[in-house]
Amino acid sequence: MDRALDTLTGEEVDAEDLWDLEVVDPGRYECHGCDIQVFPASYRKDINKKRPYFFKPKDVDHRPDCGAQDEDGCLQRARSERIPEEQLSRAGFMPNRLVLRAPREAQATPGDGGREAARGHRPARGDAGEADGTRRHATTANTLRRIAKDYARFPYNRNSPLHIDGIAGRSYDQAIRRLKFDAVVRYAQAQVWLTQIAWSARHEDDAERFEIVLSVGDREAGRVVRPYRIRMHWAAWSTRARNALRTEVEVLVQEHKAHRGSGKAAWVFFIGEQDAQEPELFHVRDQRLICTLYGEMPASGKPGKD
Repeated sequence: MDRALDTLTGEEVDAEDLWDLEVVDPGRYECHGCDIQVFPASYRKDINKKRPYFFKPKDVDHRPDCGAQDEDGCLQRARSERIPEEQLSRAGFMPNRLVLRAPREAQATPGDGGREAARGHRPARGDAGEADGTRRHATTANTLRRIAKDYARFPYNRNSPLHIDGIAGRSYDQAIRRLKFDAVVRYAQAQVWLTQIAWSARHEDDAERFEIVLSVGDREAGRVVRPYRIRMHWAAWSTRARNALRTEVEVLVQEHKAHRGSGKAAWVFFIGEQDAQEPELFHVRDQRLICTLYGEMPASGKPGKD
């Protein structure tokens, strides 16, 4: 499982968000679809090479009505077919909004019974309509990561609704765009941008900023001579947030080196402001508006009907 419910805050968390925590309490998480306890793994960024995830004990089953049981089946089928909206909703995939909320502080200390106090605060889901009249349950993401993951995993469902304040488009395939592969251009509207990281480039890192070099931009004789760049302004970020981003990029590079020639790539999704003087430069100021993925990025499938 790549997400779970934090029983002390009542909010869903992505497993990779564990990199941002100073201390991880293994006892504070439960399945996002039912109330069984799940446990974090591979979250020690100093020793673990895999990305974090959650798991349930082998001798414990999900509740009969738990949507998380649909996850594996949905993901296996999603590469070749459209998944019905009802199944997506049941499993909690394809959130239809991005809302950046202030972090909710836990009101209980680990192990003091906070699990029971938080069970009444599961993320709310209400009916929302698609452009074609399909009804689905609304889910809200509080970081870009969940949206990015589901864009990659559900190529035949990219006409699903998505609303992000300030971003053009009302669906995944309208809101998320790739940077131009062979030229630096001035973009007319804000989007969620998707592209590949230049994994072999040197990424600038100091107290004020962290800058990632991308693999696309102006090209001459088949080589990128003026690449796009993403500059994270992180002077006001916590030390944990800075270390989490460093770790994420380091793991991405390690994954790419370990699987070179596999057809997979190092991807980055971000929402940023294009620089007025240097159009190849984008500025990102909130760590929740950038994330990386390693893997395949299939082209959008032809939308079907549920």
